[in-house]
Amino acid sequence: MAKQNTPLTEKQKKRKKRADAFWRALLFTKDGKPKSSLMIYSFCLSIVFVVFYISAMYFLIDWMYELVSGLPAVAGNLIQSLIVLAAGTAIAFLLNRIFKDKRIMLATYLWMVGYMIAVFVIAAIIMASSGEILMLLQFYVWFLIIPVLPTFLALYFYYRKTNPSAAKAAEAEPEWKKYINRQ
Repeated sequence: MAKQNTPLTEKQKKRKKRADAFWRALLFTKDGKPKSSLMIYSFCLSIVFVVFYISAMYFLIDWMYELVSGLPAVAGNLIQSLIVLAAGTAIAFLLNRIFKDKRIMLATYLWMVGYMIAVFVIAAIIMASSGEILMLLQFYVWFLIIPVLPTFLALYFYYRKTNPSAAKAAEAEPEWKKYINRQ
C-alpha cells in the first residue's frame, strides 16, 4: 500500500522547520567540526553534572545520616540539599570562570532544568493512579529543585549582568512599536 503525500498545514510546516533546524545544529560541517558546539558541549556537561548531583546525594545521605538523625526530617533534608547546592554552585561558577564561552554553564543548567521538567511529568503520569503526588513533590523539592534551580537562576542573572547584549536583547523593542509614527 503506497503512502499518500498529503499537503502539510502551515502549523505543521512551521513545526517541521523548527525540528529540522534543531537536528541540523547537531550535525557536522565539512571540516568535521560540530555546527553548534555550545549545544553539544552543554549537553555532555549536563550529563556530567547529573552524575555529580546523583553521586553527591547518594554519598552525602550515607555520610550525613548520623549527624542529622537527631534533627527533624525537614531540617536534615534541607541541610543535605543545601550542601549539594553549595558544591554544585561552586563547581558551576568555577567552570564558568575557566570556560571562554560564558554561555556553556548556563546552557548546561538549562538542559538540567529540561531534565527536571521531563522527570516530573513522567513521574506524575506514572504516579497519578497511586495518589502519591504529594510524596513525589516532596522528593522533587528536596532532591531536584533545591540543589539545581538556584544555581540555574544565579548563572542566568550573572550572565545577564556580565553580557550587556543579552540584557538588550531581553529588552528589545516590540515588533508593533516600529509601526507607530513618533513625530
